[in-house]
Amino acid sequence: MRAQLTDVTVRSLKPVVGKQVKVWDTKTPGFGVRINGRTKSFIVMYGRERQLKVLGRYPDSSLSEARRKALVLLGTRPSLATAPPFHEALEYFLEVHGATLKPRSKREIERTLRRHFEPAFKTRTLDRITHSEVASIIDAIVEKPGEALHAFKDIRTFFRWTVPRYLPHSPIEGMKPPVKYTPRKRVLNASELKALWDAVPFYPFGTIIRLLLRSSLFRKPRTVAHMCFHTATWSSTFSKRFHASRPALYFSPDETSRSLGMGQGSRSGSWTRI
Repeated sequence: MRAQLTDVTVRSLKPVVGKQVKVWDTKTPGFGVRINGRTKSFIVMYGRERQLKVLGRYPDSSLSEARRKALVLLGTRPSLATAPPFHEALEYFLEVHGATLKPRSKREIERTLRRHFEPAFKTRTLDRITHSEVASIIDAIVEKPGEALHAFKDIRTFFRWTVPRYLPHSPIEGMKPPVKYTPRKRVLNASELKALWDAVPFYPFGTIIRLLLRSSLFRKPRTVAHMCFHTATWSSTFSKRFHASRPALYFSPDETSRSLGMGQGSRSGSWTRI
């Protein structure tokens, strides 16, 4: 059996029950992978007597390292590993680097790379992707500053991961961010908060929105809040980093439970500090 051996193909090779399988590389004759049960080993067949030698086990030994050893035994000068097509490298990147990310972060970076870069670079090998091509893709979406900035950061992360795995250097080395990040400072005023409060329906999503408005929570975990739906008692801790000078808020448990549609609180007439 013959195939072009890449990191993706070696990883995807499956064992055959009760049979030893050898897959020979089409790029480097005499070099291949032997699959025996759950074990994958890099092998090389060299010399006039066609001697077979095991170069190492996968994944303890990488494909590029085993190929270099094979080329030495075959009497061929080792060369740099050929850069894979973008789509193969992207799949491996999402599997390896994606495992270090939170699920939401992985979904976002995958969405950005597949949406903006995979259509243009899908079958192109990484070493043929140029600085200007990446820049033109980002420039095309610069009218959406947030999306352009995320696209720049995600493709920069991807190419940094490919060095030195596939490339000697990143093709976008030195590229500047398309826009300057400016944190949002505007918050809703009292009339806007009231309009939002009156506009949202009740359970389930309206209750959640009103709960967030009641407790002054933000999307990011700057506040840790605890609430008992049976007693309508509240407690929360504001992060000192963001709320060092913020005054304490006081809400009536009964008033809060009624406004959220939760029923009467057991601590009638008392106030809970938040």
